[in-house]
Amino acid sequence: MFTRTLRRRSCALVGTVVAVLLLALALPGAALAVTPTVTLQPTSGPVGSDVHVTGTGFAPSELVSVTLSGVSANLVQGFLTSTTGGVDVHVTVPCTAAVGGHTIDIVGSTGDSGHAPFNVSAGSTGPCGTSPPPPDCPGGHCYVLAETRPDIASGMSAVFTQPTTVTVPSGESSLAQLALTAGGLAGPPVPFQTIEFGWNVRPDHYGGDTRPHLFIFLRDNGTACQQGIPNIQVFLTPDCSSSLAGSVYHQISTTVKPGMVVSGGSKKYRLYHNFAKKRWIFQFGTVQVGYVDDRFWQSAPFTNGDELKWFGELTLDTNNTCIWMGNGRSGAIDPLSASITTMRYEFRDPTTLKTVTNVVGSEPLVQTDPTFWNGGQTHTPAGGGSFDGFHYGGKGTC
Repeated sequence: MFTRTLRRRSCALVGTVVAVLLLALALPGAALAVTPTVTLQPTSGPVGSDVHVTGTGFAPSELVSVTLSGVSANLVQGFLTSTTGGVDVHVTVPCTAAVGGHTIDIVGSTGDSGHAPFNVSAGSTGPCGTSPPPPDCPGGHCYVLAETRPDIASGMSAVFTQPTTVTVPSGESSLAQLALTAGGLAGPPVPFQTIEFGWNVRPDHYGGDTRPHLFIFLRDNGTACQQGIPNIQVFLTPDCSSSLAGSVYHQISTTVKPGMVVSGGSKKYRLYHNFAKKRWIFQFGTVQVGYVDDRFWQSAPFTNGDELKWFGELTLDTNNTCIWMGNGRSGAIDPLSASITTMRYEFRDPTTLKTVTNVVGSEPLVQTDPTFWNGGQTHTPAGGGSFDGFHYGGKGTC
């Protein structure tokens, strides 16, 4: 009797355990946890060296940070994993890292983490090597840009990263913009006319504010004077005489205006000529901001350009080189650096008189001083095709 009872209890216990296991396997998320793995290439190097960090097994589209043991600052912060939980990023070994054994760690916002050993060897390289010479910025301007020179163009556009804030010392400025020019290739005595549209950070101009602000720049064959129109830079003919000085720019939008803060996220910027209404129009996202009447251009008619540029730029009026371009991240190696993408230019078909939009062809980036501010990681349109945009930026000597 006792033996039968024991057997029944044993069978019941086994049945209960099996049932619990089956139930656990059936529950969502009950699969065995996958331990994230991290791979480094190379696995050792001096301070300043570049390390390619890859990882698997993290949560899909998870915010992760990459750190080096013994160094308080994150190497990369707020980086999203792929939809399959993968990580693929380049980092720079901090100049403050001590020689010896360390780990490079990837830590996710959900609590998962992965680690790989890295040995910091003696010596230094890259940004931690011998102090480079001062930035070479012709005329006090440093930039990373892409350009194209069509026979004729009546508009251009791109999607710009808008940093939350940008480190810019007093007396300097940092910006990103579209620039459409006529006569720039021919040179004097051909009139030189240009329109620029984008964001800039000018602490002296905006009461110490280091957030990006919307700006418009106009130039009609002159460099000698500037009209006192709020938030609009207008350079006229050298004698500063213009019958239209009081009506250069006309506001359309009641909500989007030059001078407004545009920090955070990204936005499409577009400038184009409306032949029917005889004006250049500035567009922010889907909003028409304002326009410049064709009568403004006194030196020559200006309805098309022959030189188009998309770029990040710095002005070093005080030679203080601790200044960010873009969001301060290296455009050559950091996937979180600022970008200019979906680059397009427009022209008016002479037969149909309709506007045609083209993708910019493959063009090499122009970089004044890639030691401090650089670009790379080019984008291509969805489905492949021609050059479509680029990353850019850096933190100068900060």
